[in-house]
Amino acid sequence: GINVKPMPFKFFMSIQSRFIQRSLSNTDYLYRLAKENYHLPENKTEEFIRNYQLLTRGNYEAIGYEIMDFRLDESYAVIKRPILFVAGDQESSGILQSLKVAPKIIQGAETAKIPDAQHIWPVQMPHSFNHVLKEWVSKN
Repeated sequence: GINVKPMPFKFFMSIQSRFIQRSLSNTDYLYRLAKENYHLPENKTEEFIRNYQLLTRGNYEAIGYEIMDFRLDESYAVIKRPILFVAGDQESSGILQSLKVAPKIIQGAETAKIPDAQHIWPVQMPHSFNHVLKEWVSKN
């Protein structure tokens, strides 16, 4: 996700990463996550669980801290290529705010808000994701 401001609450990262690490050994939980949250087909569930279990605490925290520090600012005004920002309408307020700010910073940037979609909408709604992307690519 792209945020307009750095995300607060970095002190929760170590607690969150411990929770994630504990869940990695719980294959029942990971199976439910794959089916109920990501809506993965049965033939992709085992691979999802294997890949998810590869996530170390250090890697999770490194990714998390990088995401928390990232922000969309004026330095991105140098982008002169077509760019599309897409988010689900149930996304965090920071990411939804980036949909408003991006076109003001990046000339020609386009945005789209997907109805009834959460953060992981490209996985949960792959047909919608492909449709949005194909439509945008064909225009650009």
